Amino acid sequence: MRNIHKALCSVRTAFCMLMLIAMPALADDSVYKVEGIEVDVTAENAVEAREKAFEEAQVKAFEVLTEKLMTPFERETYEMPDVNTISGFVQDFEVTNEQLSAVRYKGTYTFRFRPGAIQGHMSDEEFSYSETPANPV
Repeated sequence: MRNIHKALCSVRTAFCMLMLIAMPALADDSVYKVEGIEVDVTAENAVEAREKAFEEAQVKAFEVLTEKLMTPFERETYEMPDVNTISGFVQDFEVTNEQLSAVRYKGTYTFRFRPGAIQGHMSDEEFSYSETPANPV
């Protein structure tokens, strides 16, 4: 019985250590991932509409990210960077529910932002931020 207890304690300890190592990586992904960004853009042709939609989606996703990371007061005083700067923060993206016509583009995007780039930007702008999302009130 004592050997079983020791074995279970060893397994539990190993599991806890693994979770401590894995949790920061999981937290980073969830904090820097923005899902469900919908865009609907009309332009002179489909290619132009798609390009404009992608730029619009990046800006919307970054706005959602700053809402997660900053306090409401900081968001009021924060000046959004241009789309080229935001593009540099994007790690990768996914498009779902894409619809395309001759002059219109609709799509839903998921963006993952590069944690190091975002942290550096927030530090450069002298904003405090939290990587732990607040619980809903």
